[in-house]
Amino acid sequence: MNLRDLEADLQYSDYYQLLFISLTVGLGSILRVHTIGFDSFWLDEAITMYFIHTMSYQEIITELPKVQPHLPLYYILLKAWTSISGTEEGTVRMLSAAFSIASIPVLYALGKRLYGFQVAAIAALMLTVSPFQIYFAQEARMYSLLAFLTVASYYCLLRYLTSKQTKEMALFIISAILLAYTHVFGFFVITSQLLYLFWGEWIGTENWRSCIREAGRIAIPVGIGAAPAVGMIAAKVFIPHSYGSGSQVQHIPAPPNWHDIISAYTHFTVRYSHPPMSIAVQVGLLIGIGGALFVPSHFLSRKKSVFLWSWLLIPTGLAVVLSYLIQPIFFPKYLIGCSVALYLLFARGAAFIPRPNVRTVLLAIILLNAVALNSFQFTDHQKREFESAAKFVDQGYSPDDLIIVDKRKSSSPFGYYFDRAGMPTAGDITGPLRPEIRKQVRSVDTVWVVFSSSKQPHRRKVLRVVRRTHDRAAIKHFAGITAYRFVEDPKHPVRQKTQL
Repeated sequence: MNLRDLEADLQYSDYYQLLFISLTVGLGSILRVHTIGFDSFWLDEAITMYFIHTMSYQEIITELPKVQPHLPLYYILLKAWTSISGTEEGTVRMLSAAFSIASIPVLYALGKRLYGFQVAAIAALMLTVSPFQIYFAQEARMYSLLAFLTVASYYCLLRYLTSKQTKEMALFIISAILLAYTHVFGFFVITSQLLYLFWGEWIGTENWRSCIREAGRIAIPVGIGAAPAVGMIAAKVFIPHSYGSGSQVQHIPAPPNWHDIISAYTHFTVRYSHPPMSIAVQVGLLIGIGGALFVPSHFLSRKKSVFLWSWLLIPTGLAVVLSYLIQPIFFPKYLIGCSVALYLLFARGAAFIPRPNVRTVLLAIILLNAVALNSFQFTDHQKREFESAAKFVDQGYSPDDLIIVDKRKSSSPFGYYFDRAGMPTAGDITGPLRPEIRKQVRSVDTVWVVFSSSKQPHRRKVLRVVRRTHDRAAIKHFAGITAYRFVEDPKHPVRQKTQL
């Protein structure tokens, strides 16, 4: 296949292009709305709802960054959204779904502007069916907004670089500032964009004063607009006791190794590592990306290649470096904005492979794995069923009962669904049972114990203490949760001693 044939293959009528993107957006909407209210809120979502219910708009801006490692834009939008739609699980998550759906046509427009219809179509299709994207489109967190603003800001940047118009520059500045107020990793994306902008100006003029002047037209207003967000994060990290805590990503135990980084890129397509599927997807991605080697370099354009590779690698590299220098922050979902660059790189390589049968096989590998994993996501609980556990306790609960929840990871979402004034305990028992709770166990007739993420040795320790004075009356298993009901046993010597 020569270059002329390749260019001819990329010509499609506007009608078919419009039909394709309409069907793709429709499919993406169905996949993101389907079963969106199937699971109850889990820990992070319950925390989100706690802030939405208890904070005003002003407090979200000024106080929320002190207690969360995230920034306020999504919370402001969600508070406004819930004031209209209500607080049911499905309606709350619909805001995230809307941002994820909106990312599809923007990515398509970006891919088409870069490499034409085929690349745009493949990239949009990967975004549409990706289990990784669909999962976070159905979660009441800021990740789908982070992905949308990343794609939108890169699209605005590309339009500005093409036209150099003030209007396009203003759109990019606005999208970049909004990105800065969405998530810490938004700073990494902005850094990648500004570095690419400076590099593009440098190879165009090779005059450092001109480069600084042109790049400064964008970097200065973006820096001024994002300065408060930068200040919040910098104070949180480097001055731990002046503006919240400096270590709020304790769920990330260690800096990433090479396996973690490669697995993160696989996550962008399959979300979780399933050995047969993951290996097939990794091979498919490598072959697809390597397909660009079959195309003349002047057709791909060095600027376009750097545009995509810097988008993928610079935010990832910054996350890795900071994980080693300051504290571990590398986590696949935080890099959701980079996942779009991977889709574009794969689409570019796959579309330009000269053999149609190879292209078909690669697309089949990716899409069939996505279909299989989406089927699993739609039919199995992906989050812990705190609502069902709360209903189970509610059926037999009385105000004199004691409720023990094993960890804060459980007590926050459990408390969201089991909201009773005067509930004796929604315990935070991360070590041995605290003495005051031991006393409470001995002084009440009925004890409820709810386990979620605790390990077996801790569970046995808690149950051993409760069983000293109570007998198990009921046990119920839910998705990721086990709930017990214990009633007093007057024959226990400890219980008799307490009554005396």
